[in-house]
Amino acid sequence: SEYVKPISHARILDIGCGTGSVLKYIDKNTNVDYVGCDINSNYIRHANEKFNGKGSFYCCSANNLPSEESGFDIILAIAILHHLDDATSINLINSAKRKLKQEGSFFIAEPVWTENQSGFEKYLMKNDRGKNIKTEKEYLAMVKNSFSFLESKIICDSHFIPWTVNVIVCKNSL
Repeated sequence: SEYVKPISHARILDIGCGTGSVLKYIDKNTNVDYVGCDINSNYIRHANEKFNGKGSFYCCSANNLPSEESGFDIILAIAILHHLDDATSINLINSAKRKLKQEGSFFIAEPVWTENQSGFEKYLMKNDRGKNIKTEKEYLAMVKNSFSFLESKIICDSHFIPWTVNVIVCKNSL
């Protein structure tokens, strides 16, 4: 919520939406057009049951969204890239750029390797289902060819367990 503050009538695309839990964090008085996509049909079924009518959910990758689903003000990719190989991640980033309005923002939040992590945190991250956790520099290298403005921040202690996250805000221009 510190980084993403949708305004009324904003169009939001949540790539890898899972069960649509992001909707719980959007102010009920903010009338947004929420679209979620995930390749897991069980997640999409649960999202449709839980948030019936509060958003549109698609069982597909961002690349396979219907063509009318574009022109987004905000696109989210939360804890997705580290589950993908580099080529698929870059494809997702390029797809996000195509679906984003010129003045829109693309938010990425990923677990990240840093020099100061404890042994326990390193253990947890090495055993995550996503096997492509990167450094901040590596994540930025993946997005810099697609977006002209990037802001990156490392966040520690945002979870109940030791888990460091890299939040990257991408824009087409300032």
